[in-house]
Amino acid sequence: MEMSPEFCDLFLRNVSQFYLKLQGQFLLPASTIQNIVEEMQNIHELGQTYILGKLASLLKDDTSLSEEDINKVCESVKSYDLFSACHTGPLRTVYSRAQTFKKAFNYVEPKKIFLGRDENRKDRFAYYVPLRETLRCLLESDLWQKSEEPSTEPPADVLCDISDSKLFKSNDFFGQNPSCLKLVLYQDAFEVVNPLGSARTKHKVLAVYASVANLPLHVRSDTDHMSLVLLCREKDFKEFGHANVFSELLTDLKELEDSGIVASDETRVKGTLFCIAGDNLGSHCIGGFTENFSSSKYFCRYCLITKSEFQGADPNLCGPERTKENYNSAVDRLQIDNTPDVEGVKFRHLGNGGQHKKFHY
Repeated sequence: MEMSPEFCDLFLRNVSQFYLKLQGQFLLPASTIQNIVEEMQNIHELGQTYILGKLASLLKDDTSLSEEDINKVCESVKSYDLFSACHTGPLRTVYSRAQTFKKAFNYVEPKKIFLGRDENRKDRFAYYVPLRETLRCLLESDLWQKSEEPSTEPPADVLCDISDSKLFKSNDFFGQNPSCLKLVLYQDAFEVVNPLGSARTKHKVLAVYASVANLPLHVRSDTDHMSLVLLCREKDFKEFGHANVFSELLTDLKELEDSGIVASDETRVKGTLFCIAGDNLGSHCIGGFTENFSSSKYFCRYCLITKSEFQGADPNLCGPERTKENYNSAVDRLQIDNTPDVEGVKFRHLGNGGQHKKFHY
C-alpha cells in the first residue's frame, strides 16, 4: 500500500516542530541540535539494521522465497522509512532545516531597517518583523478560529478585561469597529552578555513584542502567543532616534487602522494599538518623558508633581494630571526654549498622531 503524501508531510511537519521547539523554546544552539539529529539517525539505523536482519531471517525460515526476493522485501520496507528520509534529507543540516521550517510553518521574514552610520562609519540596522504579516498568519491559524468566546456582559461595577474600561468604551475607533484587532505592544531592553562583566550595556538590545487582546485570557497571558516585532541595539536606538527605529512599525499600524488586512475567508479586519506595556524606564523612553528619576524636577508621566513636593510631608500627594493639552504645550515650548526638557517632556512621542494617541504608555 502506497503511503499518502499527506501523511509524509504530516510526519515531516511533526519532526520539524520538535527541532524547532528545541531551537526556539528551549534555546538549544544549532550545533547541539545538529548533534542530536546525527546521533538519533545513527541510533535509528542500528535499530533498523537489527529489525531488517530479523525480518530476513524469518522470511528465509518460514517461506520459500529466494534470497533475491527477500532482499527486495527488505529494501521495500527500508524505502518506507520516513524517519531516515527526513534526517538524511530536509532535516540533515542547519541550512536545510531552516529552509524546511520556512516551508512547513507560517514564517514572516524580518526586514532590515538601515538606521545610519555610527561614529566609526559603520552601518547600523534594526530588524523589524512586519506586524501586518504576523497578524495575517494569526487570522489563518487554528488558534484564531477557536478563540471565539461567549460574550457575557459583566456587572457595571466589575472590570474583567481591558474592554470594560472607560478609556476603551470612549474610543471612537473601537466603537466603530467592534471586531477589530486590539494590539498590546510590550517593549523592554535586555543584556545578551553577562550584565556584571566588562561589556555591560555594550550589547544591550531593545525588543518590542506584540500580543492580541482579542484572544482568550488564558491564551493571551502565554508567552508562546506573543510575537516578536522589533530588535535594535539600545545604543543605536538612542543615537538614531525613535522615528528611524519605529518607522516601519508606525506605517503598518496606520495601514492596519485605515485598510486592515484580509483574512482567509476574504473578510477585512482592521486593528489598532490599545496600549504599550513596559517597565517605568521603558515607558518614559517611548512616551518622550525624562528617564532621569533621581534628579529630574518632573519625574512622573501621569502627573506634574515635582521632586520637592514628592519628598515633602505627604508621600501620597499627586500633582495636576497630565493631559493632552499640557503635553502638547510642553512639546511646543521645547521647540522654542533651549532646554533638555519641559515639565519632564523631552520630545513628542510617535503615537501622538494616530488613533492610539489617547492611550497610556
